[in-house]
Amino acid sequence: AGVLSGIEVTALGSGQAFGPVTTDASGVYSVPVAASDDYEIRFSDPRAKYLYGSYCTSVSTTHLSIGGNCYTPVHVVADPVDSIDVQLTVGHHIKGKVTGPATPPNPLRGVDVRGSTSAPSYYTLTQTAADGTYSLTVPDGNFGLTYSQWQHLYESP
Repeated sequence: AGVLSGIEVTALGSGQAFGPVTTDASGVYSVPVAASDDYEIRFSDPRAKYLYGSYCTSVSTTHLSIGGNCYTPVHVVADPVDSIDVQLTVGHHIKGKVTGPATPPNPLRGVDVRGSTSAPSYYTLTQTAADGTYSLTVPDGNFGLTYSQWQHLYESP
């Protein structure tokens, strides 16, 4: 496993989010924050190859809590904090299409698709595209899917 560029890093603290910033070609990032505080550091991959999570020292050697189930607060005072390193986990893809009743089936845009599992606890959320398709990145294990639409025009399975 090498360094990853293009990973988004966000710091949450002081009642707001700072970032995201993107890791450079060396996998290095720097998130400027506004005040001295404890921060949760989150990592996500906009290309959806790797699972998102938070920096957590109680997670073996990777220091990444998949899905952000736990995090280790990073205390920032005046000086930069170095060595907040994690190892991201490659995910698997679930792809599908949501359609409404019609002949031929009409694709539904903007339907929330949520995937979740209890062991390990993880969830991910996306919306269907104009053609009704979606793709979720998930960890190993059994996954449940739920579909919902804010207009409530269709009943969720």
